[in-house]
Amino acid sequence: MRKVAQFLSSACVGLAFLSVFKLGHTQTDPKYLDLTIERFHSGLAAGEFTCVDVLTAYLERIARLDKTGDRRHRINSILTLNSRALVEAKEKDDIYRNTGQFAGPLHGVPYVVKDAFDVKDLPTTGGSRMLAGSMPKEDSAVVENLEKAGAIILGKTNMTELASGVLSWNSWTGRMGNPYNLGLDVGGSSGGSGAAIAADFALVAIGEDTGGSVRIPSTNNMLAGLRPTTGLVPRFGLLPLSVSFDTPGPMGRTVEDVARTLDAIAIQDPRDALTMVPEYYRPTSYRTNLKPDGLVGKRIGVLRGFGLAGPVNFDPWGASNRDNTNDLTTRALEDMKANGAELVDPVTLPDFTLLPFAAILTEEKSALDAYLAGLEEPHISRLLEMNYLLADPRMAPILFGLGLVDQISRAVPDPALASLNTALLNWKKQASDYVSDEMDRLKLNVLVYPPVTQTAPRTNNALYLPLGMELAPVTGGPSLVVPTGFSEKTGMPMSIEIHGRRFDEATVLEVGYAYEQATRRRRRPDLP
Repeated sequence: MRKVAQFLSSACVGLAFLSVFKLGHTQTDPKYLDLTIERFHSGLAAGEFTCVDVLTAYLERIARLDKTGDRRHRINSILTLNSRALVEAKEKDDIYRNTGQFAGPLHGVPYVVKDAFDVKDLPTTGGSRMLAGSMPKEDSAVVENLEKAGAIILGKTNMTELASGVLSWNSWTGRMGNPYNLGLDVGGSSGGSGAAIAADFALVAIGEDTGGSVRIPSTNNMLAGLRPTTGLVPRFGLLPLSVSFDTPGPMGRTVEDVARTLDAIAIQDPRDALTMVPEYYRPTSYRTNLKPDGLVGKRIGVLRGFGLAGPVNFDPWGASNRDNTNDLTTRALEDMKANGAELVDPVTLPDFTLLPFAAILTEEKSALDAYLAGLEEPHISRLLEMNYLLADPRMAPILFGLGLVDQISRAVPDPALASLNTALLNWKKQASDYVSDEMDRLKLNVLVYPPVTQTAPRTNNALYLPLGMELAPVTGGPSLVVPTGFSEKTGMPMSIEIHGRRFDEATVLEVGYAYEQATRRRRRPDLP
């Protein structure tokens, strides 16, 4: 089965390359660039193009642009292509032609998914040589739900090895390049998903965010990207890092596309206990509150201090403005105020730190081992065993750190590890309640702050510390990044992050959409 899937994927790539050679394409028809779901569907209805036309255009772009250039200057966003994508596109065209109706709210939408999500008959590698060719038994919950909505999986995207960092490099295919500057980093760990949408290789993407992995690539690639409430979107079929923090999230060129995609994937699923909590909530549609005047009357807290910002003087607002990140955030605040928002500035949350991230230490071993045990073909049960890493010089250097975490966690007796995990999660719950109480006390609708401290660096920048105030993983609440423009110093994109209460994605998206419509800062990269 593994060889068949790899052959079919290679054949699909080969056909796309053959199409380029035969047609001599040097650029994509502009009508296929910067498509949104609404524009895609209106084009289908008007007969401007078909699902097959759009998917073929995407495959041509991937064949022409994704792997070209040397390893330092290529996008390298697509890891595996779905060999049935064109067949499925034709099926969707036949349905519309025969019935005059779309097959679902995401009818024919070509999407890509991070290679941490299981897709039946496609390998799930996590961007690692250690899982090369690993074939899952069934689709992940996210992929199931997108298929039910009528979407078509175009392929799986490259990622930071085993979601283990914020720079986009792995031992399987090397580094990923930013479509806005191929020599710079695309952001991790959902880097391939971000680059693919920025480069017009698909319409929307699914990433996964444990500690920034949707929001950093979305920022670096000038996209709208949402980390939903932990537990809003089911994680069944996701290669895990931390079961208490891992969160699937949609990425798109517009906030509306993010909302449409969230409508399809935010579904309770008994295979993920976090989606079955009593407080679970989702509206009929996340598009309901998307209106241009959504900032009017909103009380927006400007978060200028949180957690580690106090003890170690780590202040993303003041430590460095060499990339204009603070200037762009300040301009975004002024835009929000000019469009009807009331700013509450400053807001500080100094009473707790980011130590709940240590839950990765207490959860990684059991989560990974359980995932590996469910695979059709055997793989090393101790995925991050230090001896294996030391014996393979191709492994990403960051994995030595994870290997050390793995060794420490395996050295601690299970009862002690469970007790530590319980204590850390209790601390996380207290922190989440504290933030919610502060927002209630100040009568805030959302909090805003810069998502990263600098624009995209070079991939080999070992000193890169991009995270600003990593509030969302601690509270478990939703966070949306929306482009604020380009740095005058680096020419690279920057975003603002909008954070809300648990299960209040509707307000976060409402604020983000209104800001996006008022400013329209996003520009596509200069790719033919």
